[in-house]
Amino acid sequence: MITQLTVRNFRCLQDVTATLMPLTVLIGANDSGKSSFLDAVHTLARTAREPLPESLMAEGSHGPAPFEEQVWQRNVARSMVWRVQGESRGKRFAYELAVRAGPYVRFEKLPLQPVHLVASAATPRETRLRASLRTQAELGALVSGFTSVGKYRFDPRALRRVAPIAADPQLSSSGDNLAAALDALLTGPDRAALRALELSLREAVPTVAGVAMRAVPLASGFGKALEFILAGTRPPVTIPASSASEGALLFASYLVLAHGSTPDILLIEEPENGLHPGRLEAVIGLLRRISEGDIGSRPRQVIFTTHSPLVLGYVKPEEVRIFRRDLERGTEIIPLTQVPDLERLRSLPAPDLWYFLTESGNIGTTEFGPAAAR
Repeated sequence: MITQLTVRNFRCLQDVTATLMPLTVLIGANDSGKSSFLDAVHTLARTAREPLPESLMAEGSHGPAPFEEQVWQRNVARSMVWRVQGESRGKRFAYELAVRAGPYVRFEKLPLQPVHLVASAATPRETRLRASLRTQAELGALVSGFTSVGKYRFDPRALRRVAPIAADPQLSSSGDNLAAALDALLTGPDRAALRALELSLREAVPTVAGVAMRAVPLASGFGKALEFILAGTRPPVTIPASSASEGALLFASYLVLAHGSTPDILLIEEPENGLHPGRLEAVIGLLRRISEGDIGSRPRQVIFTTHSPLVLGYVKPEEVRIFRRDLERGTEIIPLTQVPDLERLRSLPAPDLWYFLTESGNIGTTEFGPAAAR
């Protein structure tokens, strides 16, 4: 788990430091830096698994200059810097990485005993941590608190797709292999995990009794199609994922993250997308239970962005980080607990409170109420 992260010169994150909780909520206007922060966490993890050029490549980018695309104001004279602190497997860790144009490692430090980084990487275009992980098996568990990261933005259309059968598939960032990931749980040796997943699904979606898989021929081999078993039907009646509600599909996806072979840190973009507002509290509650280890094989840190004012009513103030962006100084991250007169502000209707915190420009003042919130 990451407890504090400093990022410098990564996209609009010119110089930010954020403390993080087991469940952390990022709020702010569009283009305030929330997604860039998630990408900074994800990119740091990728530098431990991939060469620097690949790890710095933005999703969907095909350009030849990944460093120039990602560095603050495209100023290649600057170095991108990460400083991360946290805890993994009961041990504290701290890691620092600075990357310069090339891209090459400019500086790297991991003061963690009894393991150590190799003296130098095999190539200047990979981190010493990546080189060390190839030869020091015990290091992987010690640094998984910042290197085991998955980033997700579930697309309800993708969740409905037939997925090719794969061995031990991890849920993809869009969820387009949901059927394959669920099939792995259905056919895997951990029957308790399957029962727990179906129980949680029934609690979240009372009209659903469970899940089933149907084999579908594909151009090469077979795939699996997800079906939901309707509650109260004898004999069981199923509906295909193509006809299921987006809510059922999204709940199933989050439960796969909890029960599957997924990373230690889950970065989630806008979990409210595709949900009826009345189901949002249940989703936030589910993410909290995942972060606490109440659902799933182990606790997983959950960091998510949102544009829903309703979320503020379902989380604790200490879990909320407000993102504001200045064109000259870049993004600023403000803990909600540091907002003046927070208790009085929380008496505002949710839309007014949201506007005050993310849009009004009055966050550092005590001017609030109907006038400040318009």
